[in-house]
Amino acid sequence: MKAASKTAAKTTKKVVADTKKDAKVVAKKVTKVAKVAGKEATAVAKTVAKEAGQAGSVVAKRATAAAKTVKGAVAAATVSKNSTVAELRAAAKANGIAGYSSMTKPELLKALKIR
Repeated sequence: MKAASKTAAKTTKKVVADTKKDAKVVAKKVTKVAKVAGKEATAVAKTVAKEAGQAGSVVAKRATAAAKTVKGAVAAATVSKNSTVAELRAAAKANGIAGYSSMTKPELLKALKIR
């Protein structure tokens, strides 16, 4: 019986030692996989952030253009034949009319299509 107990004890120790080795190997492999997954996740996050930034800049540009259009429309709507040259130039600037700063009042009225 004692021989069987010793054999069982040795076998148990060997199984425990082998299991510990296997656990270490598995732990190393899991760590490697986690690192790779972490790197890939970081790369994906960077790509998404970059694309979101690009989309954000496109939206910002479109919003700015829309704001200029609205500003120009409001400025043009508030001027008339009775407006001063300064008011007409401000409306022309808001509407993106080139050369507005050197235009005369009649030229500004024509450029702004005010009758």
